[in-house]
Amino acid sequence: MTLETENIQLVEGQFNAIDAADVLISLLNDKIRYHTIKSMNMSLDDPTRDHSILRIDELQKSKNRILDLVVRSRKMGKWVEIDSSIHIKLIEHPSAKESEGSKQDYGLTSTGR
Repeated sequence: MTLETENIQLVEGQFNAIDAADVLISLLNDKIRYHTIKSMNMSLDDPTRDHSILRIDELQKSKNRILDLVVRSRKMGKWVEIDSSIHIKLIEHPSAKESEGSKQDYGLTSTGR
C-alpha cells in the first residue's frame, strides 16, 4: 500500500511566553532563510523569484504578529497553547508549465510555500 496522505503533529503543547517565542520564531526563521536562499540562487527574471520575495514578506509579517502576541502573553502572565500540524499529500507531478522555474532545494523539488 502506498502512502497518499500523512498528518504530522509538528508542535503541540502549552508554553510560557519565552519558550513559545523560541519555537515559533525558529520555525518562521527557517522558512524565511529557505526563501531567501532560494531567491538569491535565481536569476532576476525568474518568475518564481517573485513568489519567494513575496513569501518572505508574508512570513516576516507573521513573525511580527507572533512577537506581538507573545509580548502580550508575557505582560498578562499568560501561557501560549500551540497546536500545529502538517498535512502532506502525494500528488501527481505538476505540468511543466506550472513547475517551470522550480528549483531543487535540499535535494527535493519544491513548488510549495
